[in-house]
Amino acid sequence: MIEGASKWSALGDIDDRHSRGEGGNGRGHRLVAFGNLTDYDTNLAFIQHVLSMDTIFVSSTIKYRAITDPALQRAAYALIIATEAATAVLCWIGAAALARRLFADAVRSIGPRAWPSSA
Repeated sequence: MIEGASKWSALGDIDDRHSRGEGGNGRGHRLVAFGNLTDYDTNLAFIQHVLSMDTIFVSSTIKYRAITDPALQRAAYALIIATEAATAVLCWIGAAALARRLFADAVRSIGPRAWPSSA
């Protein structure tokens, strides 16, 4: 390893774009979770439609996998919303960690500076 290079050098340079990208992912997941909470009934109807498999062919052999119990459908929808919210939080944590690392690398590269004296 080159002296002064970080252990992350092999992964490529971490720059502002990585942090902003993760922050953007977090915002996107936050908006999806917010939309699912504010328009709960519409999205629940879609989830129920998908889980009940009500539009597959009558002769299909996979109908046994359908989830038709409303309590299980609501639980699955709650899990989807919780996963979206957790993903948003984890993306924000990752963006903050990348930003901290970027800032630490910038401070480290500048190094100690002597302040000019007024004497």
